[in-house]
Amino acid sequence: MYNENSVIYDGKRYVLNDYGVVVFDEDSNKRLFNVSINPDKESLGSYKFINKSISPTGRFAWGESSRKRFLIDTHEKTFSYEDIEERKIGKYKYFKLIGLHANYTRNGAGKVVLFKLNDKKEQDKNYTSWVQIATGHRATGSSLYNAFVNDGNFEK
Repeated sequence: MYNENSVIYDGKRYVLNDYGVVVFDEDSNKRLFNVSINPDKESLGSYKFINKSISPTGRFAWGESSRKRFLIDTHEKTFSYEDIEERKIGKYKYFKLIGLHANYTRNGAGKVVLFKLNDKKEQDKNYTSWVQIATGHRATGSSLYNAFVNDGNFEK
């Protein structure tokens, strides 16, 4: 199962909420652990994820607040972040869809931008872009289709 904010994989349910990821045992519904940011009560609104995504296996999750962007590794139980700077792309921008193993990220629907990530799971300057075939439908969102094909490599 895969949707915008949760994944069931290998007997675990990974749920991406407003501040991190909570992992449950799928059979018992028991909460196993969570990996999340821990803002103080006064700054909750500044750190709440406005945009977010999760990889097909639940290992990697991304969240973007009004101040920061976060990349969460649920296996290592860690997260990396960057401050958002105006007019600067940043190393964790455009993570609307995270590919298998977080080797690629994708952004866009009408025009697709595909980024190859480096070993640190950060964007480099290399990307591929293409325009979708005109179908007459609104292109308002992206979805990840066949996430496990070709071992998650979007390009050959």
